[in-house]
Amino acid sequence: MKEKLACSRCISSGAECQTTTTRKSCDRCTKQKVSCSLVKAPPSHQTSLQLFGRSGVTQAEVSTSSQQHGRNVEREIGGSANDRSATEWETLMKERKAKQRATEEVSQLRYELNTLRRNIDARYVKKEIHERQTAQLQGRIQKLEEDLLTEERNTLSLQLRIDGEVDKLEDILYLKESDGRVQQLVKESHNGLKKIVREIKAARPSDSQVMKNILSITKRGFQQDEGGGEDDGDVIRVNKHQRIE
Repeated sequence: MKEKLACSRCISSGAECQTTTTRKSCDRCTKQKVSCSLVKAPPSHQTSLQLFGRSGVTQAEVSTSSQQHGRNVEREIGGSANDRSATEWETLMKERKAKQRATEEVSQLRYELNTLRRNIDARYVKKEIHERQTAQLQGRIQKLEEDLLTEERNTLSLQLRIDGEVDKLEDILYLKESDGRVQQLVKESHNGLKKIVREIKAARPSDSQVMKNILSITKRGFQQDEGGGEDDGDVIRVNKHQRIE
């Protein structure tokens, strides 16, 4: 005896099912244009199929048997098809909502992560800028220190030269004016001081403070000539009471 096949939709709903072993769907599903799968019919459903296949059995008997089988199946799997569909729909909606919430949380976390990355990048850029500016300032400070040291050496050198010229003038005080050596010393000292003055006047603008210091030192040894002539320029001051041009 061949196995009886039945449509899964008909079994769950308790409806009539007309099919054979050579077909892939029942007449009811074919008419409704829905897909179905044929499975081995339960014993109660096989009884209805056998009754329907025998001659002399009315349609009402087969329908009653199928309805009874549907109720038995409902009791076995718990609830009607509509109840199961509603439960499945609620479960599906809950899953969709949970998935949507998870997607929103992931999007929020990604946004916060990107914001954090941008902040880190901005702080890194600021740190690089600060380090570069600090290095530049340190370089400028080092350059200024080197310039200051150079100017100090130059100032010391000029101070030594001025002291030498002043010493020559002091030596003149002990010589007689008629001595030819006096005139020679005066001329050399005068020319030496004038050369120092020219160097001071040709100094860089940035050295103005250093030059002012040098000028304040040299004011004791010379002053501007008030007269005319070829040697118009600086006048050597020996002391408050004596001046040699």
